[in-house]
Amino acid sequence: MIFTKRIGHLAGNTDLFLRQLQVGTADTSATYILAGIEPVNRQLFEMLKRELNIYESRWLTRFLFYIRPIIKRTRFWEPMAWMDPGYQGFNYGKASLTFNSEEEARGREFFRTIGIGDDDWYVCLHNRDAAYLDNYMPQEKALWRSRDYRNCSVENYLKAAEYITSLGGYVLRMGAIVGEPLPDTGNPKIIDYATKHRDDFLDIFLPAKCRFFLGCDSGIFVIASIFDVPVALANCNLIAYNPFRRDDLFTLTRVFDEKAGAYIHYKKAQQLGYYNIVRRAPALEGYRVVENEPDDILALAKEMLERLEGAEADSAGVEANKIYRDGFLTHIPFHQDAPNLGGAFAVSNLNLIRPEQD
Repeated sequence: MIFTKRIGHLAGNTDLFLRQLQVGTADTSATYILAGIEPVNRQLFEMLKRELNIYESRWLTRFLFYIRPIIKRTRFWEPMAWMDPGYQGFNYGKASLTFNSEEEARGREFFRTIGIGDDDWYVCLHNRDAAYLDNYMPQEKALWRSRDYRNCSVENYLKAAEYITSLGGYVLRMGAIVGEPLPDTGNPKIIDYATKHRDDFLDIFLPAKCRFFLGCDSGIFVIASIFDVPVALANCNLIAYNPFRRDDLFTLTRVFDEKAGAYIHYKKAQQLGYYNIVRRAPALEGYRVVENEPDDILALAKEMLERLEGAEADSAGVEANKIYRDGFLTHIPFHQDAPNLGGAFAVSNLNLIRPEQD
């Protein structure tokens, strides 16, 4: 069964399976039958159908759901869940999905309508807020409130957006349903696609064609990843399970101890229940998750652009990342292919990363 209800899972879980076929971790001699209904994004679902034997069948999906407890104990069941961070598949496999000529023409026509020429470049930007899930699954509002720590302010991304446009790029703010329009920056190169232009096709086409995706740990960034587009994520709330590719970058939120008046070490935060694979952060009195500052996100965007221009990573950032990786990632499969923390963030938060006994 395909995970069809959330864009990140529809994209990531299914594309990872395609990559596992490429790298040989899934049985290429088998015949696979996949089923799913009511996809969150029709364009992506139809593109996946071009590559996989997918049946859009309510009765088959329900049948598989009900017999799952039995069939998953046999060799005929293939789970579509993430079994690891996906570093092997996303670093050694390659993008499978492509746009046909009609879709390419449709995408180019959209660019013309918003003033982006054939030689121009742009960055997709996305911040997570409560609006989408509250609207899409209102019956689960109590659950979503427990995950509000993953939300972040779009205003904190605007400094990076202004920098990108100062170099000649455009910035397209993404989102299917957003809590509020993009603040009026007076900058015509910062475009609020989410509130003015959004549709299923462009939700896939735009991240697939951008120079890089600047976002957070919310599912839409996965669209860029399945097309092998570089990703820079701010405000991540998991250790390791962030972007998937070794050339991606990310920064973490931090946990503030109100009593001590300071941020706590990431190891202590993990011991308290933060930054672990269970996505629900504890509601601990006296502690709060703090999102990244505008300068953190600006530094992340700058580093990604410099990397894309071929610049070498700063030596201090490389050393700080080695400390981070040795301390937090060595138990994870293919950890050598994990993405790096943004260099400036790693250096400025070294006291929260290096072994506490130091």
